Amino acid sequence: MRLLEVGERLFATTGIDATPTRQICREAGVHQDAIHYHFGTKDRFVAAILDAGIDRVDQHLARRLAEAEVEGSRRPASVATLAQAVVTATTDMSDEPGLGRHYLGFLTALLANPRLRPLATGRPTSWGQRMVDSLTPLTPELTESERVYRVAITGFLIIHMIGMDSESLGQWLAVSGTPYDQDPHRLLVQTLVSVLSG
Repeated sequence: MRLLEVGERLFATTGIDATPTRQICREAGVHQDAIHYHFGTKDRFVAAILDAGIDRVDQHLARRLAEAEVEGSRRPASVATLAQAVVTATTDMSDEPGLGRHYLGFLTALLANPRLRPLATGRPTSWGQRMVDSLTPLTPELTESERVYRVAITGFLIIHMIGMDSESLGQWLAVSGTPYDQDPHRLLVQTLVSVLSG
């Protein structure tokens, strides 16, 4: 577990290709060949971090959706409730110590790597299916394909908005002359409501 934590953090801050496995092993306090021994290759190690993060996001989302369900209905009260649940679930994970804390930065690094990007984009995820399932009764006018597309956009927005430090967002807004006096999570939830509901 310590290897995954250190790898997630270093990949998030330095980039995947720029981070040697020996550095990860050294910072984790294990033998320099531990990654190759346990995972075989660096790519499989990256995939293990991805899978661990997907599982953690899904656990947090399941908990937040259960809290947001209308009594006896097994679904969120509204698209706004669903959007709030997914943003809160993601920030919950980012606020915890250990594995998951740097997951969004890791995903940003993974998506920026053309060779490894298919690890993240080449398969469905449990949290994505959970989102589509929750969105279905709330948006009967949308087709299944439209829902999947909207959930995918939601995922990318969350990765880039929550994974990006607020200082960068503030700098970008300052260039356009817009004051940065809003709560970025509240604005993200409002944006996601529009994306998810159509």
